[in-house]
Amino acid sequence: MLVGFTVWNTTDIHTKASRLGKIERYQRLLADECLYARPYASEAEHREAIVIWKHHYNYHRPHTACGDQPRPHASTPVSTTP
Repeated sequence: MLVGFTVWNTTDIHTKASRLGKIERYQRLLADECLYARPYASEAEHREAIVIWKHHYNYHRPHTACGDQPRPHASTPVSTTP
């Protein structure tokens, strides 16, 4: 055992940093595209806009890795015919 040294698992550090970056990006997009995109008349209207935005973000947002198409989800029916 080395005295005065701490062993770090760099895989854990990278995973945590990557995860934090994704969370920060999501929060920035939520703020830019939804929260501050326009004024809302009420708190209920604001909350409804967040629900709509989250649905679009999760199911309809294009991804460059998918040819600028929304990514497929487990809830999307898959054709079994060739």
